[in-house]
Amino acid sequence: VKELFKRAGSYKEMWRNPACRWTFALGIFYCSSFWGFNMVFPLFLSRMGFSAAESTAIQSLTFIAHISSPLGGIISDRVFKGRRTDITFIALGGAAVLYAVFTGAVSTGASIPVLTAICFAAYFIMSMAGGAMWLVPVEIVKPQFSTQMMGTTILFANLVAAGVQILDGVLMQNVSPYAGMYVTIFTLAAEAFCAIMMRKKYNAAVTMKRNSRSLISCQAPRRILPR
Repeated sequence: VKELFKRAGSYKEMWRNPACRWTFALGIFYCSSFWGFNMVFPLFLSRMGFSAAESTAIQSLTFIAHISSPLGGIISDRVFKGRRTDITFIALGGAAVLYAVFTGAVSTGASIPVLTAICFAAYFIMSMAGGAMWLVPVEIVKPQFSTQMMGTTILFANLVAAGVQILDGVLMQNVSPYAGMYVTIFTLAAEAFCAIMMRKKYNAAVTMKRNSRSLISCQAPRRILPR
């Protein structure tokens, strides 16, 4: 089977592999957007003058939006044939647009039902990337290195995301209440960009993996049954 690109099988190969570096960036921006949003959003609404009841109403449907994670997996498997970066780009890019719309709607004094609907739609589409995105670190490397790749990605993603939360708080306190939302929108857009940048290499990895399985299946010895 001809390899379409070199998949990493060790830490040394991982650091040299551009696809692995894009995967790290994808995980970092993903955790930064989710962690950042969960910290920023209540503070943003409070600083913008919403009461506790209004803030609760706007956020009331976001927990239901997690039901979209399996939907994102189904679309990734059946529509995009296992190409995880495609659904990741659509979900996170769409969420960036919707959160930008939400921020603009707040500044123009939109009603609570309108803000609730936009918030739900943004969180719904953002959650669609959850399952598919975390398969990328596993499938971009050789099988024997997949667990180590996943662990390294999660480590970097969580460490940087913690720093982004601190940055969000500092900016919202000293610059503008909008600053935290702008950082969230930026990280979502950056995730979508990473998904596009690694799309070709990731699809090559998936294709190579499938071709390898097909070749092994074809070469498997057949059992001859006695007459």
